[in-house]
Amino acid sequence: MGYWLKNGKSANGFTLIELLVVIGIIAVLIGILVPTLSRARSYARDVVCASNVRQISTALLLYATENRQFLPPAEDGGPTAQGPATWHVRLWEHLMKRPFGTGPYAGDDGTYAYLRGTVFECPQAARSRVGGFSTADHRNNGYALNISIVGNRGETGLSAAVQLIRVRENKKLSTVNDASRTVLLTDARGFYVEYFDRGRALNSMDAGISNAGGMLAALGRHGSSSGVLRKKETWNIASVDGSVRAYRFAEVPGTPDTYYVVGSRLSPRQLLNGSDISAETKRFWVGKK
Repeated sequence: MGYWLKNGKSANGFTLIELLVVIGIIAVLIGILVPTLSRARSYARDVVCASNVRQISTALLLYATENRQFLPPAEDGGPTAQGPATWHVRLWEHLMKRPFGTGPYAGDDGTYAYLRGTVFECPQAARSRVGGFSTADHRNNGYALNISIVGNRGETGLSAAVQLIRVRENKKLSTVNDASRTVLLTDARGFYVEYFDRGRALNSMDAGISNAGGMLAALGRHGSSSGVLRKKETWNIASVDGSVRAYRFAEVPGTPDTYYVVGSRLSPRQLLNGSDISAETKRFWVGKK
């Protein structure tokens, strides 16, 4: 490597061929490293999401400890000057370490934009299979409470066919028989879920009129295109005992296809009494079998 000057002295430097070889090697290395770095960043965001779910579930359990084992309702039903409050507001001070304030619970523009960039938002929300990142309602970029656990209405709540009752009642942790196998919080579009929102199949889509719900719409956020977590069909889910793990679609119990009926969802009592519904489904969604 080098060349000769006119005065007969040599100087160090690259020949054109050597320079092209070096550039070629750098290009190959970049081609190898960029996908690897992209996967590493995606994995890091998956880890952040799991951490978010863990922090929120811990705050939910602390809230229940302070409130006679009752969780906050998915949405408060009582009218206030600030509007109905979702569970995010009830946990805000626990997680954000500051009062919520006196602004409307839906945010100044009604989009819940204050959730953006907080622990309440999944860093992979843009990859949700339906809708991507939502600017119309930032609750769609985060996590949802399971509303099938028995609540403060007891048996009345269990037998009610009206979903709004389950959305607005306080769920009681002491009713859960197997805390490690009952869902508390999950990746989803929306702020509450029950069995219907898991969807009957991976090819079901959520348009509000089909056989799927907010969990299925959030698929795509986590997992990889190969290996154990195939097809990005994975949710980060917290159980009632506070543990968090990634569940693939097939690992989340559903119900027989006949129960995924447009415009109708089974109440927890109906889930528990269904002779054709598996014990695992009952345990996962209601906390009983």
